[in-house]
Amino acid sequence: MERNSDFCTGVQILISRMESNPEEFTTGDKWYWIMSKVVDAKRNPIHHANTLPELTTEEINALFDAYTPFLRKKFDDSVLREVLSSEEKELSYSVTTAPPAVLGNSLGGSWVQHQTHINKHKAVLNTLGLKEKL
Repeated sequence: MERNSDFCTGVQILISRMESNPEEFTTGDKWYWIMSKVVDAKRNPIHHANTLPELTTEEINALFDAYTPFLRKKFDDSVLREVLSSEEKELSYSVTTAPPAVLGNSLGGSWVQHQTHINKHKAVLNTLGLKEKL
């Protein structure tokens, strides 16, 4: 990440913490109060003076650039969670509301095939640590 000795100490600390403690920026709201303002200031440069007047444009840009990978990860996780959740809900509904003999006909495969498909999705969710969030 870009570090500049002219940046205020708070900016330098946040950039360092993004590298050393990324979980603080991916879970919870520990730094949301400031990072939401950074994102607003970056996306609306005209309002920068009202959003974070204490920071320079360069400091806003450096914080935003350091934070962008976290924003992208949150976006990717949200999309993946929704896709997997939707598919699991559809399959789960079909599996639990129809007897195995009907599943083969209504869903185009055997009950075992559908259960295997569901289990694959659950394995992906477990790997990503998302199961408990669905």
